[in-house]
Amino acid sequence: MTNPFPEIASSEDLDDAPTGEYIECVGCINLTLVTPGTDLVEWAKEHTRKRPWHTRFRVHHLTNFAVAADGPEPLSPTP
Repeated sequence: MTNPFPEIASSEDLDDAPTGEYIECVGCINLTLVTPGTDLVEWAKEHTRKRPWHTRFRVHHLTNFAVAADGPEPLSPTP
């Protein structure tokens, strides 16, 4: 399995990091994963048909990555 949070050393490495996209209704607490072929406006219209008071949305573009910790090396356990 590929590491979902690969360690990177520079901003240039971000292009190779895993990404995801989610749509959010501002009135709800959950994010919905956007799959290939999803029409975001149609998704929002369908959501609003079910909940007419939910009319504002956000799209979140995420990039997962990790960086190495700076600082002293961890102490080795004493024998």
